[in-house]
Amino acid sequence: MKKFKNPNTAILILRLFVGAIFITHGVLKLMNIAGTEGFFQMIGMPGWLGVAVGVVETLAGLSMVLGYFTFASAIAIAIIMLVAIIKVKVPMGGILAAEIDMAMLVSAVVIFMTGPGKYSLGNKCGCVGNCGCETNTCTNGDCGCSCHK
Repeated sequence: MKKFKNPNTAILILRLFVGAIFITHGVLKLMNIAGTEGFFQMIGMPGWLGVAVGVVETLAGLSMVLGYFTFASAIAIAIIMLVAIIKVKVPMGGILAAEIDMAMLVSAVVIFMTGPGKYSLGNKCGCVGNCGCETNTCTNGDCGCSCHK
């Protein structure tokens, strides 16, 4: 059986999935600002932080979908997920309540580590990951690494 091996398509699928989730959650927070502020105050955080999180989630999600500024967006998503896990999910429902948040955290870390991939606005020669590539020069759309062929 032949293996399907296309890291650029894989990272695209992951970016689109993560981006769609964060755009949705960010927009929902912004559509109910009073409820968002109230929830953040209930968990001991300033209400304005809920609005800020909604904006960051929306912009980071859009960044993931487009594949542009994914490094910064992945960091922002990872931080949001860590806080959600530690401050909300585990205290209110135990570790099992944090499964989706942990999956989003790991997804953000994977995107952070691999980069946006070839199918993105922020690609660099189409290289996904490092795999020993020390060059940033493009030749016919690839970075010169044999592992990306």
